[in-house]
Amino acid sequence: MIGVISSTKMTGVVTVLVEKIKIHPLYGKRLRRSKKFLAATTEKLNVGDSVEIKEVRPQSRRVRFSVVKVNTRVEVLPQVKLDETAKAKQAPVQKAPVKKAPVKKVPEEKKA
Repeated sequence: MIGVISSTKMTGVVTVLVEKIKIHPLYGKRLRRSKKFLAATTEKLNVGDSVEIKEVRPQSRRVRFSVVKVNTRVEVLPQVKLDETAKAKQAPVQKAPVKKAPVKKVPEEKKA
């Protein structure tokens, strides 16, 4: 099965999202179905990498797949931290004024 890595938060295990397209038997519409699998790996992988997984003997309660091959890798850009001067230069966000609806006065009934 071929899928895309959606999470790498566990050590030695990645979450792989596998999508398949199923055609409705009566109407012929294409339906996209997806399933997440936990796969064991020894390589350093990133979210968005396309990998091929295959079923192996259970390695834990939920891990029953292993990464066989990495098809395409996604380049990860380093995160840049803003310093205090850059934060100060950012313009503050101004909220648009909220217009309130006019209140209609109801005439009071006179008591005789």
